[in-house]
Amino acid sequence: MFPVAGDLRGAGGKPLDHHWQSLKDLPSHEDSKKEGLLLELNGGFNEEDGKPRPQKAFVEFICDPKVEGTENLYDPEDKYEKSGVLEEQEERTKDDQKNGTCMYDLSFERYDQSNPEVDVLRLSWRTLHACENALDNGDSKTTAHWGFFTWFILM
Repeated sequence: MFPVAGDLRGAGGKPLDHHWQSLKDLPSHEDSKKEGLLLELNGGFNEEDGKPRPQKAFVEFICDPKVEGTENLYDPEDKYEKSGVLEEQEERTKDDQKNGTCMYDLSFERYDQSNPEVDVLRLSWRTLHACENALDNGDSKTTAHWGFFTWFILM
């Protein structure tokens, strides 16, 4: 295992040097059609061949007003009885499989080693928090669990 991103100056890597950008502002034609944000994280390295090879990660936070973004994250509590929430998640997963859409909020896209200078990990995360009107939405739920971005940082 090796670190893909982080502030790793003291461990042989580089600074995190993160950058946020709107997907609509990206030069790619496909990205300009999406609503959301792109996060670039740097600083990682891989020493498999004896010399450090730079690593970086890109996370696309894609607007999906139907999901909080934490629904399919690991929950260490055992659930012995099905609740309405679990049944709703199972239905959504079945619908996603039928429609050929992503059934997970956080998705691995690819790990690209084709660039001779840096390896790139690409992830996407569907969440209502990436929508432009996310703060305007007055019906957001207040819950007693850790926040969305706290989970992302922990991962």
